[in-house]
Amino acid sequence: MPWFSSDMLRVSKRAESTEAKRQPDESSPAGTDHHENGNALIEFIVLGTMLMLPTMYFLISVFALQSGAFAASNASQQSLQYVQQVEPSLRGQGAAQSVAERAASDYGVDASKVSTQFGCEDSCANGERLTVSVSIEVQLPLIPWPGAPTIATMTSQAISWGGLYS
Repeated sequence: MPWFSSDMLRVSKRAESTEAKRQPDESSPAGTDHHENGNALIEFIVLGTMLMLPTMYFLISVFALQSGAFAASNASQQSLQYVQQVEPSLRGQGAAQSVAERAASDYGVDASKVSTQFGCEDSCANGERLTVSVSIEVQLPLIPWPGAPTIATMTSQAISWGGLYS
């Protein structure tokens, strides 16, 4: 056998093995389907989006609830501070409501969603107990039309025991 015949035999075996790799084995199920190249990436993106969107909407809803709670708390405190500082003849529901609406607007709450109740012990004189309750309706976020469903109503009450803020 000439010296190049063994080299030719190795080259022919190598060519047969690469040809066998190119042609799929008919018995294996993975080898018969060549039309699904890249579908795993699309499925991953679609499933990720389907799972991420509800999770993000839930988080945004929780943040809206937290904003409503902060708005109610601060609106009641600021309304009470204002009502305590004005003259007793100017104290009333209207003053408390306007201050509460302005304070709640800092947290992105619409003025129509704020309701305030103001109460005095007797005649709203200096040194008497004053009470301001603020309720804020928190709507579902990202719903653009009016009349969106309300998630919760956040309520906060501030009470003064006769002292003045200074």
